[in-house]
Amino acid sequence: KVEFELHQAANTLEVDSVFLYEFPHGANTSCVDSGDGKLFLQARGGVGNYTFFLSGFEDTVSVTKSSSVHWFTDLSAVDNNGRPILYTVRLRDELSCQWNPRDTLNRIRLTPPQKPDLLWEIISETAPDFEIPCRGDMAMIRVRGKGGHYPYYARIGDKTKPITTPDSFADFPLYAGSHEISLLDELGCAAT
Repeated sequence: KVEFELHQAANTLEVDSVFLYEFPHGANTSCVDSGDGKLFLQARGGVGNYTFFLSGFEDTVSVTKSSSVHWFTDLSAVDNNGRPILYTVRLRDELSCQWNPRDTLNRIRLTPPQKPDLLWEIISETAPDFEIPCRGDMAMIRVRGKGGHYPYYARIGDKTKPITTPDSFADFPLYAGSHEISLLDELGCAAT
């Protein structure tokens, strides 16, 4: 006759905390389409090295380390089509014991800042089919911003003008030709 006793691991493997880095403006990425989000995980219990898994937009990323903490970096809040990315996390210890996450910890979304929008119009008098009625005259282009974080900085050619409030705008006198308008908000996020 053989007698023996089975022992269960003393510490249950679990994620102790999940933390999303927050930029000074309150969002988890610097701009809507930037991939600079960060997710912190801290493990507790289990045996030996930890393997942290993060699944989301593209592939599953895994990292094995002896430390019980890990930062996943370079994360995006939205995919290439502008849809929010839902991240899931998993954890495994050296004995292949898995952490079974609660739904709230397994469905993580990064919050992007509000995206700035560029609005513009020609405000000078025009002739039919022409924005500039007389050769050598100029047209006036008015640029506004919407969303994002004020102040904005509107740029056409080598001229940059501030737009400081939702009610303000920047006017640019322009000669005939091709021009490109750009608009950046206070965070450096570009409008489209």
